[in-house]
Amino acid sequence: MQKYDPKTYFKRKKTPPKSIEDLKSLRAETKFYMMILFGVGVVFGILAGIIEIAALNALFTIVGVAGLMAGCYFWLVLYAFDRVEKRLKNLTCDKCGGSLDDISCAKWEETSRRWQDSNDKNQAVSRLYVTVEITCTCPECGEVKTFRETLCSGKIRVTSMSVRDTLVSTDKIVEDYFNGLIHA
Repeated sequence: MQKYDPKTYFKRKKTPPKSIEDLKSLRAETKFYMMILFGVGVVFGILAGIIEIAALNALFTIVGVAGLMAGCYFWLVLYAFDRVEKRLKNLTCDKCGGSLDDISCAKWEETSRRWQDSNDKNQAVSRLYVTVEITCTCPECGEVKTFRETLCSGKIRVTSMSVRDTLVSTDKIVEDYFNGLIHA
């Protein structure tokens, strides 16, 4: 069994991985913690349903819910790792394995925009998703790689009292993508 270090996990998770191998070890550790916490949540949830002593029932319920919530957190981290892995694959040369994360060696073109709307009785929210086609030239071997990425450019929120927008230019979201910040 592989040994994991929970003391340094969060520090390592905050540092963007430079390679897919680094990401795979973090992903494996994240899955391990997620499964443990979901298991704790389920076991304590079952115990809370079985035990009829009020004090223990409340304790088991709290521990069960906390375990499930922490497991959900690690599940969301795994989703973020999927996005990071896709970015790393996109920005790696298929021919020589060199890094394509230098924006000066890339050209991009916006190919489409779409708004995704949602609303309820208190507010209306519309998110703008921009699809860009990025063409990178490997600085090491000269290979040209083209890929598409759909990024969130921001949102507009309208309530009865205000209108707020957090829209970012396409230039900025592409620059952020190359710097490791994925607008999803």
